Amino acid sequence: MSCKDEVLETSSLKSFSKKKAEKYYVSAESGLNYRQSPKDKILGKFDLNQTVSVIYRTGVFQDIEDNNKIIKGEWVGIQKANDTVYVFDGFLTKQKFFLDTNVSNHILNYYNVNYGKETILVDTKSDSLRSLIYYAKPENDDEKYGFFQMAVTLPRVRDKKFLYYGDLNNDGLEDMIIPVNTEGGGGGGNVWWIDLFVFLQQKDASFSFLTTKSNWEITECQGFIQLDKIENNLIYGKSSCYAEDDGRCCPSLNYLTTLKLQNKDLIVVNSTQTFDN
Repeated sequence: MSCKDEVLETSSLKSFSKKKAEKYYVSAESGLNYRQSPKDKILGKFDLNQTVSVIYRTGVFQDIEDNNKIIKGEWVGIQKANDTVYVFDGFLTKQKFFLDTNVSNHILNYYNVNYGKETILVDTKSDSLRSLIYYAKPENDDEKYGFFQMAVTLPRVRDKKFLYYGDLNNDGLEDMIIPVNTEGGGGGGNVWWIDLFVFLQQKDASFSFLTTKSNWEITECQGFIQLDKIENNLIYGKSSCYAEDDGRCCPSLNYLTTLKLQNKDLIVVNSTQTFDN
């Protein structure tokens, strides 16, 4: 992070630009520090995706380096109880950007518990995806990793390219299904599947985990399922299964598949074979 050490008087800032409060969300994954004035002493931290109310524009602009990127922004006043604190607005967004920490941690813990024992985890991140690669421990001291065991790819962001939103339990709230792609099966073989993680939205807009189900449990075959949408409490998608002579790359039996949530489980309501190429 690069910045000047200049500290501005809070009293002068408050007269700069008072405005009607605007709601924003914190987009810094590690949380966003708040201060008693711009660039001043840190008082505390707002959590990722926490809602904040911007009430002042200070006119104090800054460029900050974060993960080899330059973030441009302004220091703004935030209402905190009866006080005003100041944050850098380069890490504020109008919509939630990253998945909630508890959602990401639940998925990570699922794979660590089931596949992470006696392994070495390499955890890398792109702008929108997170990759977990599990290796066996090396047999020789001069080796960094042992053999490949499993790779897991999950989304980091609340993007509808990666997630599916809709009311699953008829409570009027948008629930969430996160498909997570896996490769290796825990033993490094030519095995691929998709795990579907189901989270129900709560009245406070947070998400609580409900269940996980793999595509092969849903399709009852060693195939795949690709979700399309959630509508009217139903989940629509396309599933594929392997015919007897199919190669591992190319399951040839295709179905239009409808699912629903029942007793904390995803069950197939209808599956109709299609013959489209």
